[in-house]
Amino acid sequence: TNCFDDLDEKLFSKRTDHAAIIKGGSDDSLTQWAEEITDGKFKLFHVPMPNELLSGKVLSIDKTKFLFRTELGVCHQPEKENFVCHKPEGPVDIIEITVSPNGKPSALWVACHHDSVDFCHVLNAGDVVIAPPLNKNLRQ
Repeated sequence: TNCFDDLDEKLFSKRTDHAAIIKGGSDDSLTQWAEEITDGKFKLFHVPMPNELLSGKVLSIDKTKFLFRTELGVCHQPEKENFVCHKPEGPVDIIEITVSPNGKPSALWVACHHDSVDFCHVLNAGDVVIAPPLNKNLRQ
């Protein structure tokens, strides 16, 4: 079983003004939630898959790159097509780090939250960040 099995409705099974559980999520359902919490000007940025399996490996950071800052929303995907989305309390910086445990570079995205407590965490591949439209060319 998964943590979404007990939710009856397909979309927005549970939500508040600043958070939602989206069951059976797609870009359309994520866009619908983002439209409700923003002024309608946003893009969905998908966290990339690494080029190889990284679990259980000691990783050293080769380089870092600031991508963008957002206050609009982040959707974590704990299970395929199911999302837990939230509007952060403060700005979130999205930083790309490059690791190469076997000489094959992989990009990981890190979210650094700046609210009542500053903290950073690695985003999972498949997570989605909701941000204002950017002038830079980023994977979306």
